[in-house]
Amino acid sequence: IFRRQFWRASKGEKDIFWWDFLFYFLFGIVITFSTKHAGVLVVFSILVAPAALASRFFNSSKKKLAGRLALAWIVGTLGLTIAFIFSYNFDLPSGAAIVCTLTVLFFLALLIRPQQRAKD
Repeated sequence: IFRRQFWRASKGEKDIFWWDFLFYFLFGIVITFSTKHAGVLVVFSILVAPAALASRFFNSSKKKLAGRLALAWIVGTLGLTIAFIFSYNFDLPSGAAIVCTLTVLFFLALLIRPQQRAKD
């Protein structure tokens, strides 16, 4: 509902303080409840690994945002699916399987596409 306002806040526009506050307030609530049920490592692996992997393949231009977002969603969904399959078939803990799978996918991305150095 408030996507445009939250997007403006994330770009650092002025006079958008309350939207910024609302976003981080809601984010804090969601993180608090999800870490209570899944654990800190699992929650932050799901949040960070797909986004970090996608940022390896797309620069931060506005045109590339949709591609980065789509790749992060695909990687997250694929990683969670693989983790649950391994967890079920090999009787592994789901949380550990999620963290390990997303970490392996991220490091595979490092091998596929090393970080580009910034040109001065």
